[in-house]
Amino acid sequence: MIKFRAWDKNENRYFIDGNAGKLGNLICCNDWDMFDPDDYVWEQFIGLKDVNGRDIYIGDIVNAWSDVDELNVVPSINEIVSEDFLGGPGVFLKPTGPHLFEPCLHDSRNNQFEVIGNVHKNPELLEDNE
Repeated sequence: MIKFRAWDKNENRYFIDGNAGKLGNLICCNDWDMFDPDDYVWEQFIGLKDVNGRDIYIGDIVNAWSDVDELNVVPSINEIVSEDFLGGPGVFLKPTGPHLFEPCLHDSRNNQFEVIGNVHKNPELLEDNE
């Protein structure tokens, strides 16, 4: 099983933070409750934590900066997405401003990340800050 959280589209809140797996058309969670995937947005844990020890999920909005590159000391706001702009699968940083590509998160070993929100509760953070 893989760690997920679920955004309840009807209640506008997160309600699951744990392991989940698919069973037919339904999502099965730790306690074997079954959920219709059409009612929820399922967001996978990416296997990394932010600077505060918080799990990072697809759909999170993070400040990202480099602790090595002097040009990237100022944090930039990025959305965590599950595919790049060409549709390639992975875990990527999608900047809020104009960009050429979304860098792969797991290739960013010298970067620091801080979760500052998510796409459901804080969509205003994704507005172009240019």
